[in-house]
Amino acid sequence: MEGEEKIGKCLKCGKVAPLYGGLCLECFRRSKPSYHLPDYIDVTVCRSCGARLKGKHWEYGGEMEEIIEDEIHSSLKQLGEYPVRVEEMDIYQGGEGLYHADVKTVVMLPGGEVATGRDAITIRIKRSLCPRCSRIHGSYYEAVIQIRGSVKEKSRLEEAVDRILEMVDNISRTDPMTFVSKLVKVRGGWDVYIGKSQSAHKIARTLHTLYGGDFISTSSIAGRKDGRELKRFTYLVRLPPWKKGDYLLLEGVPHRIEGFRGNKVTLRNILTSSRSHHDITEVETLPHFYSSEVEMEATVLYSRGDEVVVMDPVTYREVTLKIPKGWKETPVIRVLRVDEAIYLL
Repeated sequence: MEGEEKIGKCLKCGKVAPLYGGLCLECFRRSKPSYHLPDYIDVTVCRSCGARLKGKHWEYGGEMEEIIEDEIHSSLKQLGEYPVRVEEMDIYQGGEGLYHADVKTVVMLPGGEVATGRDAITIRIKRSLCPRCSRIHGSYYEAVIQIRGSVKEKSRLEEAVDRILEMVDNISRTDPMTFVSKLVKVRGGWDVYIGKSQSAHKIARTLHTLYGGDFISTSSIAGRKDGRELKRFTYLVRLPPWKKGDYLLLEGVPHRIEGFRGNKVTLRNILTSSRSHHDITEVETLPHFYSSEVEMEATVLYSRGDEVVVMDPVTYREVTLKIPKGWKETPVIRVLRVDEAIYLL
């Protein structure tokens, strides 16, 4: 069968020995190459982000040595019937835009025999700009995400911007055309300019789900290309005046903000645990309490029947509370303190 070791007379030196393509091992090694590696390899790399042009497409990620190794492996061509592989390579930098590689190859012969070869390759690096960096450098954008909110909620506005940047980073790992070309602080919030409108819409919708509030989408004509209109989109996300986990005082009872769905907010009654849904505009003027300011720890003094007596963590007075179902007595409990009233959490 083809590729199997055969015993016979070498066509070149006449020695009777195992034959490889009609030649003994020594003559085979001295004969025409069974593989090909070029003397020069040209690699186009983005001068800004280091992406590589492979064929007609840009590949993002990877260090220079990894790129060169991949190019050498891709350039190795098998000429004969025996498989060949790169066993090792040493890469070092030469002059500007030049790298050199000493490559050891192995041809796998039948019977466990191998034929080795060594090649010196020069890698010429050509610098260019990939489409992504070209757009970033040109401040290109297809959409703007506008984050707005109360100036009293500066930290939450900044948190929302951080979430946008994090989502852009995650999406860009598989979609390089998603990037932030500009981040601008404006009166009442931030404007984030995004390179791809589809990604911007997805991110804005995710923010709206997380924070609630208003969501408004608009578009404008930015020009024409190939006979079709090019649009730019603006996605406005206006954050509500509070966040999940805070408390609103509704009909004299604290209600915990459980979440948002569009312009609706879900509240949970601290006394009954019942949930209710409201338009944000209906409850945005209610007294608002930050969870970090009203959630506290209180010391349990003693319990009696269906009541527990705790020490007010602010005034140190005794407060009697009704024990909820399933409650297990502990030395310290979490309480909610709103307008001097204490509630079990």
